Amino acid sequence: LRVRGEWKQAHSNFAQAMVLNQQLQDPYLQCIVLHNLGLLYHDLKAYDDSLGYYHASLQLAYNLSQREQSETMTYNLGTILTNLGMLLYTLKCRFEAMALFLAALDLRQELHDPTVSGLQEFLTAIERKIGAEAYAQLCESALNIQQQVLAYFLEPGE
Repeated sequence: LRVRGEWKQAHSNFAQAMVLNQQLQDPYLQCIVLHNLGLLYHDLKAYDDSLGYYHASLQLAYNLSQREQSETMTYNLGTILTNLGMLLYTLKCRFEAMALFLAALDLRQELHDPTVSGLQEFLTAIERKIGAEAYAQLCESALNIQQQVLAYFLEPGE
């Protein structure tokens, strides 16, 4: 529904899923719904709301991946990092976005994620747009702040 532009129905379905999940208490389902709400609000250009949902889904995915050591949760973590990076890139937070992109790239390549090619193409497009030297400097700067950026989004209470 979100992809087809049926935002009201998509939002209604996600809200209903959150209510149902209060009974089920399934953290995996909650993570997926929060991430999809982030995507929905990102599409609607409601960036503050999107950021909040991405942040919540990222923390939950990270906690689940640490507890369960599952490939599925690590895959979700890589996807959420990618989408959060896209939001930050949209908001012109280029260094922070790149820090998340590079973390997502590592995770997704490690899992042999077949959808990582979209992220790779996006990064290649950035390199073409700004030039190889500027891209290398952007990556270096992003790697220098990567741990701080990840800590901000992954640590509770932020």
